Amino acid sequence: MAASDNRPSQDDLDELQELMERVSEDVERVEKVVRAAAVDRDLYEEMRGIYQRKAAQVATRDDYYPYTALDGEFMIGFDPDGRPLGISRRQLNEHMLVVGRTGAGKTTFFYTVMDGLDDRGIPFLAFEFKNDYRSVAADLDLTVINWRDLKFNPLQPPPGVPAGKWAEIVAEIFAHATDLLVGSHSYTLEKLRQLYRLYDDTEVAPSLFELRDLVRAHEIPYASPRFNYKERVTSRLSMMTGFSGDIFDCSRGYPIEDLLGRNVVLELQEPNQYVTNFVVEALLTWIFYYRDAQGHAGGGLRHAVLFDEAKRVFDRNREQQPESGFPPIDDLMGKIRAFGEAVVVADHEPSKLTDSLKANTNVKLWMSLGSGHDTEEMAETFGVEDGQVDFTRTLERGEAVVATAEQSPVPVRLPPYHVETAATSGDVEERTAAVLDEFSYRERVRPDLF
Repeated sequence: MAASDNRPSQDDLDELQELMERVSEDVERVEKVVRAAAVDRDLYEEMRGIYQRKAAQVATRDDYYPYTALDGEFMIGFDPDGRPLGISRRQLNEHMLVVGRTGAGKTTFFYTVMDGLDDRGIPFLAFEFKNDYRSVAADLDLTVINWRDLKFNPLQPPPGVPAGKWAEIVAEIFAHATDLLVGSHSYTLEKLRQLYRLYDDTEVAPSLFELRDLVRAHEIPYASPRFNYKERVTSRLSMMTGFSGDIFDCSRGYPIEDLLGRNVVLELQEPNQYVTNFVVEALLTWIFYYRDAQGHAGGGLRHAVLFDEAKRVFDRNREQQPESGFPPIDDLMGKIRAFGEAVVVADHEPSKLTDSLKANTNVKLWMSLGSGHDTEEMAETFGVEDGQVDFTRTLERGEAVVATAEQSPVPVRLPPYHVETAATSGDVEERTAAVLDEFSYRERVRPDLF
């Protein structure tokens, strides 16, 4: 008798049936679930919770009706009526921002974006901080380069870019990526110019190691303000050339221009944040000035750069510090699209991202967020009303709201990504070794004047 007393009442079952009908479940499904729930209180509670959330979504998603049509070729997902939603090449080329809490589905969505790019023969470079992407290396024909295998000399100018101009650019990137203020930035530029002059009569570029040693050798009185600049710059260069210094231990790195023709993942999980920030910013900037020097403007989408944890680079706090100067990476976002470079970034804390990033992304995808402050930030960015904001609080994994610069927000169910051929670590390393064997790099060289 006790077991019977614990069963849902008829009123309970009627409520469950009403909730299921409200979200348009088919009759057979309703009958099956209600029949099972009638003898199992735990199942009833579970189903009731699920359909309460779904019913809430139905009530609030009506605030988005009629649903905006997005018929571009790059698949995003499906609207509440089941119609496909996609963005165009132009919209993707004008950059995309994805926001959502941990576990909301950002990584899975990135797989979908990479798959769409691969299907259309558009290569991409993905910066990766968790080593998740290697599992899809076989599916997407990825070249996965772990930081231990990477050879990149940020002081080597892109082909066609003069060393003097590149010195100014690198000084800006270095200062921004490592949180140096204006005085230390100016000191870095001074030493870079001196270093490049030492290499004038050589065919190779200096490296961060030579810059570090040149700064260390500079004798400055302790009482001078410049002594503090030297100490700060030395500290940052010591970090760059320390644990993860093998990345920069070369005069000529791997040919970035050749890697731009492949699907590449750079794994940057272990290096400290200054190093990872600098690598990401330096490579993005290198690509821009390479495209510019080679006259690649026009012609539409040709390549994409993707990375999560966008606040590593697009940090609102640094944007709002006048003494740090205007972030060079923010300026680059508005220009790089002209050369067919799309940037797709994600983060779980949009309130910490720069205003410039939000302004310079045509497509925005809003997944479930954990913070009320982040929800308010995105509500302002999307320009949505209270009822539409309430809907975002009901979002589950794989659900989002998407908006473009030209079109109103629309709810979207994101497609799952099924790994067809899971790659093992051995497969990944063998695939990468075969690619890197085609390339060469040059060991560091020091001229006699050094």
